Amino acid sequence: MAIFGFQLCFTLIAATFMQKIFPIYSLGRWILCNGSLYRFLHPSNEYLKKLIGKDSNEKRGHKKEKNAAKKRKVTEKLSAKLPETRNETFKIPKNADMVLGTENITTLDAVTLEKYDEFEWLINYGLSASLVYIGTETYLEFWKPQQELNLSMIWICIVLLSVCKALYGIMKLYFKTESGELATCITFGCFSFVAAMLSLLLDGDILEFGFHSAYQKFAENSTLLSFSSEGPNLISLPVLKVLISLLAGLMATLLAFPGIRTAQMYVDGLKYAKKDKLVTLLLHISFGTPFVISLMWIRPISRDVLCSIPAYNSVGRKPILTDHQYDINRIISIVALCVLKLTAIRYHLQAYLNLSYVKLRRLRKEAGNTTNVEVQQTVSRVFLYLCIVALQYAGPILGVISLTLCMKSMGGHSWSQVWTDYHRNDTATVFEHRTLNIITDDSSYLDMAFNAHVSFARVTAVFSPAILNSIFSFFIWWVCTIWFCASAIGIVYHRYLTIL
Repeated sequence: MAIFGFQLCFTLIAATFMQKIFPIYSLGRWILCNGSLYRFLHPSNEYLKKLIGKDSNEKRGHKKEKNAAKKRKVTEKLSAKLPETRNETFKIPKNADMVLGTENITTLDAVTLEKYDEFEWLINYGLSASLVYIGTETYLEFWKPQQELNLSMIWICIVLLSVCKALYGIMKLYFKTESGELATCITFGCFSFVAAMLSLLLDGDILEFGFHSAYQKFAENSTLLSFSSEGPNLISLPVLKVLISLLAGLMATLLAFPGIRTAQMYVDGLKYAKKDKLVTLLLHISFGTPFVISLMWIRPISRDVLCSIPAYNSVGRKPILTDHQYDINRIISIVALCVLKLTAIRYHLQAYLNLSYVKLRRLRKEAGNTTNVEVQQTVSRVFLYLCIVALQYAGPILGVISLTLCMKSMGGHSWSQVWTDYHRNDTATVFEHRTLNIITDDSSYLDMAFNAHVSFARVTAVFSPAILNSIFSFFIWWVCTIWFCASAIGIVYHRYLTIL
């Protein structure tokens, strides 16, 4: 009955707090509407008509300085308003010297955007889940209750599922277009499936997921879930790797366009932050975070360098970290890097909003005419997709943090591992009866409760922390690796293949 103790009360208080406080103070709303982000306003029909007239006057010999001053005044008065006659369409030269007005994003502007509610809820719920996790881990670390279910894992798993749902919804929006996004996702997913199979073959000496040892323990304890002593029919290890690779390929399709979009915001952000070295450093760290995390699972350049006892004994020194210290410091480093990457969201979103100006400048380099509607849509469409881009940036970060926290709690790790004298308790539960208890009509409440307790203990013994640690380790490494690969492809495309 320990489940109805501190954790349940703390969870109910957190849920009540979230329901009452977030309609008033919302972190997701603050990120978009705190006054630091500004958008470009599309030019009105009146401004475009006057601009065409001014272009003809320029040909007659008016000075450029006077025209620029007049255009700024007209922009301030007319650009903030929507066109009064939206159905009116007329042609304008593509090389017309249009000046766009700017405006800080407000709550009234943001609530009309697509996916705004989903972004706000995900950020707010992720913050609540983090607070619940911190409180629960503090309770479990200091009081150390025996065999108590960690309710914060339910919150974290909901965050993980919400991230997958959000990324899947964005991917469906890409599929509705006819620009080849579907073929791109399928191709990227197929290559990722093959890459996942190859990475699982390297498990052991190069990559340290621990699938082989974890599967052996799983096979040894599998008889606890069977009514006979022979044990259930298990999936073989090669088939299990194929299933995991299929799931990894599906995850890669969700991360393809978020990675490419992140690369575009990174490249554009560097252009606008040339004079600010601190922001430039933050952008570099943010972009390299997935790559640094993926390196933490490559044994020759990570664990062997910090924890190899033979290598340090040969020079008469002790290793920098023990294996337990390396595990917990890796978890802390992943969470810290992801939080640092999340703090750079403002610079990335502003770099995306600046695409309105970039697209208009690109349009001026083309010859011929265009319509006023196309110009207005080119400018306004960037702002309309702001929340979708924000989800593409924040979603993978929250997913990595969720997987890391699950690996810490379900993988048998403890915050006490930071000390050198830590020793893990690997004692397993021994069952006297190898068959499951059967509940009958004559069973009492105590018998049913005892049977549920024994059944839960059997499942826990079969799906041991070693197995869960291996699974979460692989998916953390995979998400970061494939996310960085997609970003690297985006860097090549936006930096070398796109003509500005």
